[in-house]
Amino acid sequence: MMSVPHIDYPVDFDQDPGLLTFTFGGKDAVAEVPAPGTLSTSTLDAFAGRLNRPDMLPSDADLQGYLNPQTGPFFIPQAHPGDTLAVHFKSIVPHFDFGVSTLIHFFGALTSTPQTPTLQDPLPERLWYYGIDTAKGTVTLNAKESAHSFDFALDPMHGTVGVAPAKNEVHSSLTPGA
Repeated sequence: MMSVPHIDYPVDFDQDPGLLTFTFGGKDAVAEVPAPGTLSTSTLDAFAGRLNRPDMLPSDADLQGYLNPQTGPFFIPQAHPGDTLAVHFKSIVPHFDFGVSTLIHFFGALTSTPQTPTLQDPLPERLWYYGIDTAKGTVTLNAKESAHSFDFALDPMHGTVGVAPAKNEVHSSLTPGA
């Protein structure tokens, strides 16, 4: 049994971004969360906040494969291998007043990869930068090659969430498994 700090319900945990992990497994728990319990925490976007200007490209950020940072891990003493763990998100608030989406050479569903080659040239590397206004509940996209601007309803996603793999394995948070 691992030794982790016990924090009484509810748990409010805001981890130093330098301590984020990019794997499921392979790291000791940072706190204990009893079940049932409530956890309030934060993390960064898929790029760990490194793509933070409209004029950037993914290659400018030196991502080095470090994508999908995770806060934690958290130890749930009542959970055992094979159990089903229910997680309910009560609220998701963006960490920054901006968001980004990208095209990265040889990565993702829209371009060739070593595993899924296609006949066309790779799509050009690109970054879209969105302004986020949490008070208004909107996201604004300014088109890259025209003066068009579009507002959308803010609908944040929780990002990557998982449990530690069995048998002390370590899996990348980039492409979670079972």
